Amino acid sequence: YGAANVDPIAFDHPEKMNLERRPNKHLGFGKGTHICAGAPLARLQMRAFIEELLRRTKSFRLTGPVTRMTWPHYGPTSLPVEIEPV
Repeated sequence: YGAANVDPIAFDHPEKMNLERRPNKHLGFGKGTHICAGAPLARLQMRAFIEELLRRTKSFRLTGPVTRMTWPHYGPTSLPVEIEPV
């Protein structure tokens, strides 16, 4: 289950974040009868956050290596980013 969202058969370049990926059959909020009840609210909150961050940001860049958790958890443990405000 943890590797489902990084399956290169299901996703082109699964290691890269692509907000425009279509179709996007990720399993971040579960699937079918096991889908997270809070998924629509979480998606709305993330959209509002990203829109506001981008509105206030002139540019951003990685300033060091990204480190990740390993099985059974996935995601970055360190994501050094420099943000230049507008």
